[in-house]
Amino acid sequence: MVAPVVIGLIRVGMLVYKVAKSKAAQDMAKKLIDKGFGKSVQSAGKKPPKNLTTSKVNEIIKTKTPKLDTKIGSAFKTKPNKVTKGSPGAEKTSIVVGSSRAGANKLGNKIIGGGVIAIPAGASIAYLKDKLNDANADIKESKSAEARSDARANKEIINSALAQAMLEDKESSAPETSVRPEIRKPKDMMAGGMAKAKSRTGNMDYRKGGMFMKNGKK
Repeated sequence: MVAPVVIGLIRVGMLVYKVAKSKAAQDMAKKLIDKGFGKSVQSAGKKPPKNLTTSKVNEIIKTKTPKLDTKIGSAFKTKPNKVTKGSPGAEKTSIVVGSSRAGANKLGNKIIGGGVIAIPAGASIAYLKDKLNDANADIKESKSAEARSDARANKEIINSALAQAMLEDKESSAPETSVRPEIRKPKDMMAGGMAKAKSRTGNMDYRKGGMFMKNGKK
């Protein structure tokens, strides 16, 4: 039987924790790694590692788990600015530490609150492209860092809405799977594909290769 690998050090954000060899400590470290809060490392670096305790694990889970507004803002971000449980920084009530967390949290609050921009439901691609042009103009014309930051946040919201609208438009305009039409045989078709002639009244005269009706109108 192969002995389980002993986790000696675990990095959570910018901090490194020393894991005792006891089963309880190893289980706590494995829990943090499996849930994405940290990863096992071989070196603690220049700073001495902290001891991993039950209270510290609970604190890590509480403060490293992105809040709802941070998650929403992160969804509009691109790598490496997306926020995960293992991202640097922490979140305590209204205090958000870490540049990527703070940026996502700020954008999330803007989206939740509506911010400066409001995207109507079902907005057309043309409408969103016009809004994107306006956002680009706002960024260039911003007189302060705060106004520029707000304009860029609005641009991110519009970009995301535009990407979603274009994806939905692409899916809705995709050709449907062709279905071979069912060929129904007419009721009056005889073997060989010849239509059954309608009966006529009167006697026929086949003289000189023609067809004449003696008693009919022809």
